[in-house]
This record gives sequence, structure tokens and C-alpha cells, in this order.
Amino acid sequence: MNIIKGAPERQLLAGIGDTVSKYTALYDWKLAGRKTGENVDDFACMLSYMAFDSIHHCERGELKNPDFIHMLTNALVMGGLAMEIAGCSRPSSGSEHLFCHALEENHSDMVSVPHGIATAMGSYPACIFQGRNTQKIEAIIKRFGIPVKPSANGVTEDIFVQAWQEAAATRSDRYTILNETDLSDTRLKEIYERMEESFT
Repeated sequence: MNIIKGAPERQLLAGIGDTVSKYTALYDWKLAGRKTGENVDDFACMLSYMAFDSIHHCERGELKNPDFIHMLTNALVMGGLAMEIAGCSRPSSGSEHLFCHALEENHSDMVSVPHGIATAMGSYPACIFQGRNTQKIEAIIKRFGIPVKPSANGVTEDIFVQAWQEAAATRSDRYTILNETDLSDTRLKEIYERMEESFT
């Protein structure tokens, strides 16, 4: 807890962002279970969702407050335990992480975004691709002020579009919503503009 408390605020926000991404990661894992027969561990799913839920129901307070640090520490530990039980990163990593990998692997010369902030940035479009209401994710992002506005992180419209279109190839063995959704330039540009307008 003392290590987390001593982290810069941007890194604390990245920790929250990485917890937010479990919402879309779990959907992708269950989708893969239905479509490919991939094993989905229910207990790992429960732990991962509990980590997300603790952030979802947490009111915005001082990030360095001991109660908040305790809650965030528990959420991060639960996420780690979920992956240990599953034997893979599936409880915490889905299409939103593939977007993050594309940024890190293909656009690092132009963009440098903390991992957790990039995954939170990816969770919002992933939720749209999954046909789900974005309200939960949007509420957390705005409540804590996670800086996911693409342009504020150096992610231009072109980079955003390319990263999503490259995302699935970064982990070609991982089935996610990206295997069956529309990733056309037009749709991705619309989502980019929506994010630019929705987040400060």
C-alpha cells in the first residue's frame, strides 16, 4: 500500500484504468468461450468482476486517501489472483488490451501513454463494439478524471484508426469482439470524434 500511495497521480489513474478494462475483457473471454470453446474459469471471472465492481461503486475522493489506496490495492490484487487462477491474462485482457498493444508495438515513436490509461481508452470503444451500454465505463472515467481523450495523449485520428485495425493481429490467437465487428475507417472515426467530445 505504501508503494501505491507513493506513486504519481497519473500512475494511480492508470491503475484505475487497468481495473476498468476488466469490464470488456471478461465479455471477450466469455465470447471466446461460446465461439471457440475456450475454457472460461468462473471463479477467475468472479474475482475479476469484483475488482471492477469495487471501482465502479467507489466514490471519487482524494487519490492518496488511505481508504482509497486500500480499495485500489485490493482491486489490483484480485485482478492478479484472477489471472493466476485462470493461468492466463484473459480475466484482465481483451480487445481493449489489444488496442493498447497496437499502440505500444506499432506507434511508440508517436505515442507514449501509460498502459492502464491506454487500456481504459480502449475499453470505451470495445464496449461499443460489444453492443453494450458505455454508461458504467464512462461514469468511472469521468468520476476519477482518467485522461482517455485520444488527442490529449497524442493519439491522432489516423493513429486511433490504425491501432484498432492492427489490434487483433497483435495477439492473433486471442478471439475477441474484434474478430466479428465493423472496424471500418468511417466507424472508427465516428467513435474517435465521440470520445473527443465526451472526455476532457
